[in-house]
Amino acid sequence: MPNIFLHSFRPALARMTANVLKSEGFDVVAAEDGEAANGVPEGVDAILVELRADNGFADKISGLRAASRFKNIPVLGVVESSAKDLVAVADTAGASDHFFLPLDPKNLSAKIGDLLRPVGKNGNVNVDIMKPFIASTIDIFSTMAQIKVEQKELFLKKDYKMFGDLSGVIGLSGEAVGSAVISFSEELARKFVAKMLQDEPDNLSMDDVRDGVGEFINMIAGGAKAALTDTPYHFRISIPTVVQGHGHEISHRRDTPCIAVVFSANGDEFAVQLSLAPKKTS
Repeated sequence: MPNIFLHSFRPALARMTANVLKSEGFDVVAAEDGEAANGVPEGVDAILVELRADNGFADKISGLRAASRFKNIPVLGVVESSAKDLVAVADTAGASDHFFLPLDPKNLSAKIGDLLRPVGKNGNVNVDIMKPFIASTIDIFSTMAQIKVEQKELFLKKDYKMFGDLSGVIGLSGEAVGSAVISFSEELARKFVAKMLQDEPDNLSMDDVRDGVGEFINMIAGGAKAALTDTPYHFRISIPTVVQGHGHEISHRRDTPCIAVVFSANGDEFAVQLSLAPKKTS
């Protein structure tokens, strides 16, 4: 069953919430008093944070979101209905959604279920279409930036929030339609682009970094395109664009699942995501 992490709850509310969730079949772990804001136990599927004016929830959500950036873990704010003004603050900090008290077992269970459900149409997911993008990513970083990257994790995205501060987006059209995205923290993007340009990270302007991120996804999609030429997933690529900003969202085809792959490079992480389907399914 899904494992839910309760963070920054008052003790009495934590006990009640844990009992409600357990009655609905969830496994529950609560943060210990004084636990670091960014401490996320292994195996957690969703995080619940109580929103109160006096508990610093915004900083805690930001820390939790940063710690779980590449783990695809939704963060749900739990708040009194009289404190609706806190919801916008939580959203800005990175919360995925909110739930108004009082506790209702069925409604809370349904809300968490919605957060854990992958975005896009349910049905058959062809994970094999990600293989050319994985191979292309590994090859591009090795040849263009002399960086060894390894596939770490693959999963279906649960929301449209991106993992990093900068994302390169490229549209795919033709026999198959969709999009591919690469997402970095700003620090890692600067480091990788500097490697590609054989320069120092501090010497790059923000325009240089954005151009480099766009070129990375352009090359990755170009490499995958050749491998998919004789398949129903053959596509043409558009001019890439770059989206910047903490917590930004990038929508993809609503009728198609979105597959995300997390890569690791010397302990740093970034992600490539793909939403692609044969044109006849649109």
